[in-house]
Amino acid sequence: MFQHERRLDDYDYFINDYNINWDTLSFHDGIKLIMHLECTSNLVITIEKFAKITSDMIAGQYIYFAQTHTYSYNVSIRDIGNCFRYDNCHKHRNHQTEHHLHVYSQPGKGEKDGSPICLGDDWPHMHEVIEDSIHYLASI
Repeated sequence: MFQHERRLDDYDYFINDYNINWDTLSFHDGIKLIMHLECTSNLVITIEKFAKITSDMIAGQYIYFAQTHTYSYNVSIRDIGNCFRYDNCHKHRNHQTEHHLHVYSQPGKGEKDGSPICLGDDWPHMHEVIEDSIHYLASI
């Protein structure tokens, strides 16, 4: 659970502030995570995840695991609009899987031609979205 916070420490030069909210969803055997990362240049990363909780008996003790089931990583510039978003909240027509990337022509403008882009069975981890955000800012 705390790996997200430990990972954020690697980006203290980029992330100015953050807050994390965890909600236990006992009726779904899961956890909902919502994070807001306030970054340089008014960039905001909003992360929403639902993780299923499973357990396994290892050496006579139950060990619990959280496996991401649905996610959304939205990157935007405050008061302007979206830059890009990774999610698997819905499957797009002609895509083999629900994992995809929305790319916007300019922050707050419409999506680029060819967006959303199917990601196949590969989807990013939080640190990869942060890295993509750093590269994005360097490109504008």
